[in-house]
Amino acid sequence: MEYIIKPFVSVGKIRFDMTRDDIIELFGIKSAQEGKNIFYSNIHIKTSRKGVVNEIIFYEGENELIFEGKNLYKDNNIIKLLSINDEPIKVSGEILFKNSGILFYNFEDEGRKSILILSKNKTISYFKRMNEVLLKDNPFMLLEHYYDNINTYSGYNLKKSILDVAPIIYENGNDEDKEKLRAMIEKMDIKFKELKNQFMANKKTTNE
Repeated sequence: MEYIIKPFVSVGKIRFDMTRDDIIELFGIKSAQEGKNIFYSNIHIKTSRKGVVNEIIFYEGENELIFEGKNLYKDNNIIKLLSINDEPIKVSGEILFKNSGILFYNFEDEGRKSILILSKNKTISYFKRMNEVLLKDNPFMLLEHYYDNINTYSGYNLKKSILDVAPIIYENGNDEDKEKLRAMIEKMDIKFKELKNQFMANKKTTNE
């Protein structure tokens, strides 16, 4: 079966705004669901905590995945072709194209291949995880990453990330590194205050 990819919108008839029940109805299946996972004909569909589709995995097999007229499994130069307009991030067999939300697994290694089509939020989540793996051995580059993407992290994760990096920066960093760290801590404090004010406002509205 052929599935045409529309980034962050749909893959064939599977849309990212669908619920688990919508998928079961679409495929006419009743017993192929397990928690947040649905399995159907070499396809593994995952849903978010809210029960909405956020990840669709196509294992190598009879299904054809089409993106911009290209067959992702049959085109031997697909990684090179997609890299022209979207520089991928590569970590441990995973190749993520952030602009399209497509992740290739085992395409440059031995083993069974699979292709993940991701929602916008899931793409951001994968990108953060993969980027941090690449940067973990370089705390200064990691600090740059947190500094440049500070608004995409939750308060808790940002605080934990900074606390992991801070001791190394204070011990080995130069004045510029330390200044960036201080700026991040100030931004983090502001963010926590904003979250607290938002929480209190929502609580007040609920009580009214």
